[in-house]
Amino acid sequence: PSAIIARTLQNLAVLLLHALLAALLLVVAAYAQWRIGAQTAGRGRIWLTRSVFAVVGGAMGFVASRYVESGPMALLAFLQAFGIVHVPPAIILFFKRVRRERPS
Repeated sequence: PSAIIARTLQNLAVLLLHALLAALLLVVAAYAQWRIGAQTAGRGRIWLTRSVFAVVGGAMGFVASRYVESGPMALLAFLQAFGIVHVPPAIILFFKRVRRERPS
């Protein structure tokens, strides 16, 4: 019984760490989507850029969710992949903001 409890606690810890990573990456994705609006000139370009990242993030999330067991881990894999796609633009947009660059 103690081995079962230890294994269950270990599984919960792994699930919690994946959930925290997914939450962090979703914050990064939200930041990138927000800064796209501030750093991109023109409504059409803003819409296009946000859409491209959302679609690519969704596609990567779909692929990632296929490589893990179904259930909560598949959802977390989807959310993590969606967020990871937004990391490079978030970094670029952060530095554009720091340098006070005009929308382009």
